[in-house]
Amino acid sequence: MKHLEQALDGLSARVDTPSPVVVIDALQANISGMQQFAAAHDLALRPHVKTHKCIEIGRLQLEAGAVGITAGNIGEAEVFAAAGFKDIFIAYPVWPAGTKPGRIRHLAETVGLRLGIDSRQAVARLGETMRGSSGRLEVVVEVDCGAKRSGVAPEKAGELAAFAAACGLIPVGVHTYPGHGGSGVDARAAAARDQSAALQRAVAAFDQAGIEAQVVSAGSTPTAAFSTGTPINEIRPGEYVFCDMDNMRLGACQPEQIALFLAATVVSDSVPKQVILDAGTKALGREGSPAKGYGTALGVEGGHLSLLNEYHGYLKLSDDGDHPALGTVLAVVPNHVCPVVNSFDELIVVNAAGNPVSQWPVAARGRLSQCGNHSTDPARLDNYRRKDPVRLENVKTVITGATSGIGQAVTNSFRNEGARLLLTGRRPTLGNQDPEDAYLSGDLNDDTFVRALAARAAQDFGTVDVLVIGHGMQFGAPLVDTSLEDAREVLHSNLLSAFLVMKHFVPLMSPGAQGGSIVCISSRLGIVGKPDETLYSAAKGGLIMLARGAAIELAERNIRVNVVAPGLTATDTIEASLEKRPDPEAYRRMRESSIPLRRLATPNEVADAVLFFASGNASYITGTVLPVDGGYTAF
Repeated sequence: MKHLEQALDGLSARVDTPSPVVVIDALQANISGMQQFAAAHDLALRPHVKTHKCIEIGRLQLEAGAVGITAGNIGEAEVFAAAGFKDIFIAYPVWPAGTKPGRIRHLAETVGLRLGIDSRQAVARLGETMRGSSGRLEVVVEVDCGAKRSGVAPEKAGELAAFAAACGLIPVGVHTYPGHGGSGVDARAAAARDQSAALQRAVAAFDQAGIEAQVVSAGSTPTAAFSTGTPINEIRPGEYVFCDMDNMRLGACQPEQIALFLAATVVSDSVPKQVILDAGTKALGREGSPAKGYGTALGVEGGHLSLLNEYHGYLKLSDDGDHPALGTVLAVVPNHVCPVVNSFDELIVVNAAGNPVSQWPVAARGRLSQCGNHSTDPARLDNYRRKDPVRLENVKTVITGATSGIGQAVTNSFRNEGARLLLTGRRPTLGNQDPEDAYLSGDLNDDTFVRALAARAAQDFGTVDVLVIGHGMQFGAPLVDTSLEDAREVLHSNLLSAFLVMKHFVPLMSPGAQGGSIVCISSRLGIVGKPDETLYSAAKGGLIMLARGAAIELAERNIRVNVVAPGLTATDTIEASLEKRPDPEAYRRMRESSIPLRRLATPNEVADAVLFFASGNASYITGTVLPVDGGYTAF
């Protein structure tokens, strides 16, 4: 594995450890090689993204010719669907309870979705889930081929498929997982034979039920080379993109195919014939045994990590050979690559010479549940707590209406607090854009654009921590003089577009104790009425009720939803309108006289309120409307 050591040599002075490093040359060769193998055997390749959980790698697989992707759970499917992946198979016997039915239904209505099934009870629930839906849910019966994990007996596959059809679902085939093929070098071919036999019996059971098994799907990386021939027409390997020590020991890959290693540093040599690396179970998982070790450190005689604590990797040293000094960065090849990737937020991508190419988010990591852990331990909310001098460091934030006025002030405040930003507005360019900000221009009334914006967020961030809905349009006219066209534009721009943004971004928001925050910018006129602004008040009042309802609905996902309701604010637009009056100063004094504090708000004062709701300082506040109006709504 000299290619990994070469890559580390070029990178070691620039890498913070422990970090997962991907050598893109080997990665692309692995993707191309598996695609060529599938094509040569007339197999559809549907790679399992549970190994990499990375949008960028998934796109490379599709570009190479994959027909779609396989996901391990609903959360993974949601992340990839939001990024534009249209053909997704969740190869898992999902039990549709909690938030899952609604999420399955939404996925089925927006992408081509297949689910694995292996029980009548789950199928009945899925049928209820899809009742009345405009989407179609395809199901693939899982059969047990000897792994003894999940799946019905192959002979029962047809019965379950017929029951699924009777429940309104669409049975399209069968799948299995030959997990026992990873038990040893000789087990791969034997498990593949078991797999083929089980799938043949399952297809026969479909035939007896009068249902065509269009999809006959086989897994895994260790058995992929043997998963050819009738009746198999699809394979679902996952680990092949990176490969690892376990696959190499099985003969499923060659050393030059290893595409990921963990960069780790020698941090202690206090014990003779041993050094400690800063890579323990938190980085490598617990995959291994005393016999084969818990990872292989390259360039060290013996090289096997003999023991792992949470943050310590024990590397025994032989009497012969060079001993790595304190501060030495080593390349550690994991036994099983999947847990390593799932332990990190980003992958460092380098070429064979160790030159950095990019950093790719592990966008779908941790997406096990949307229910969240509502812990009250402040330490678990650290990302949102005040930090000195920065309190939103690296918080992934999307801001709509970012081009001017209050939206521009909000953008500046979040940028100053260290947030990562994706911004949108109607203007072609953003005048105050920082080189690190991403900006998309478009119409938030357009569902296609909002979907594209969500896909960009999934691509750039993986998950979204904070969503600021700050767009809208001002409108003033007597009720009876307002045209239907104007009414629709006001309602769409201030209310329905906010609904669209919430709809497409909520699936991207971080689940768990940390949760997420949505802040809607409404208006004082959403709380109290004003002559000649009735429709605007109705739209902004509707936004407040949208936020309050969402706060209740999204609480189980630990997503907070709050509203800032600004009063008259000294934006450039307002100042320009005041100057157009015959006597600007007299008009200003008249407007200020209606405000208890006798002045207009500044955009930064409104931005501070938005910042508060986004931060951990508001961690127990949801469904709240905060007027920033100088006391106007206190009357």
